[in-house]
Amino acid sequence: MTGPNKPARVAIYQSDSNGRCVYVNSVLCELFEISEKDALGLGWLDRVHPDDRARVEAARPHAMSSIPVFHLDYRLRTSKGTIWVAAFSTALMDGGTFKGRIGIITDITDAKKHYPAEAADR
Repeated sequence: MTGPNKPARVAIYQSDSNGRCVYVNSVLCELFEISEKDALGLGWLDRVHPDDRARVEAARPHAMSSIPVFHLDYRLRTSKGTIWVAAFSTALMDGGTFKGRIGIITDITDAKKHYPAEAADR
């Protein structure tokens, strides 16, 4: 979590054109409490909260498309309890060919506490 004395830490990932994760930074591994090896491919899905898993999987076709920007909020299960994250990504294009996505994920748990009605809608 961030605060006035803590800089925001940003998880970074890259996926290929099939939506499989091919790169994660150490912040993503810490946030998801998963090793780099286990985060690659579709391993990161194992950390998604069971109540959000179907919604995250249903959104995957968007993450495998050339839409310019994609955003999704969802929960993760961690050793400290459930946290909310926001994932944003942009398409990686080579000319007119979709090559994958590059994205960031941030912990938005504190923000969700201030907007509980929105969190309940998810």
